[in-house]
Amino acid sequence: MSVFLTTMRGEELAESTDKYRIPGLVRVPLDQIGFWPGNRMGGCCPHHVHEVAADIVTNGTSLDRYDRVELVKIPAAELDLVRKDNKTMCDSVKSMPLFNADMVYVLLTKTHFTLAHMLIRDGGRTLHDYKMGTGMRDIKLLLDDREGQMIQEQGVLASIFDEDLFREPEAMWSYASQDNMMRH
Repeated sequence: MSVFLTTMRGEELAESTDKYRIPGLVRVPLDQIGFWPGNRMGGCCPHHVHEVAADIVTNGTSLDRYDRVELVKIPAAELDLVRKDNKTMCDSVKSMPLFNADMVYVLLTKTHFTLAHMLIRDGGRTLHDYKMGTGMRDIKLLLDDREGQMIQEQGVLASIFDEDLFREPEAMWSYASQDNMMRH
């Protein structure tokens, strides 16, 4: 019974986020996006970012598959701290993409997918960060990956939540957790 109540509470929290959603979908450039440190494992799993990148360089980017990325605007008062957490991880873990100093949004969903596209944007990378020229697969788009090209040029297709949601980390975590569970 308590597992059911916990699950129901999580679903209710996740559903409560809709009041913060800004209507419509927009393209958001990759350099404006970072990971949310409050998400599992401190924001993301670098190994999984490379697994997703491997799928993209093999099969391309499918809009049907990724649908949209959901972002939360970072409140001005939290921006320096979130940027610092992102910079620390990006600078200290070589398999992470380059730090986005201009980030103003955190990922609520599709974190690994978006970071995989940032690796593509960075260029000069190989899967699981082996040295270039060692026969390991370069992280780059297939020539016919139209959605991947759109992401590189204009950004990910995104739904944005108002910064007030950032002040409800339990609801954000619940929403992000539902997305994490759907993908595994």
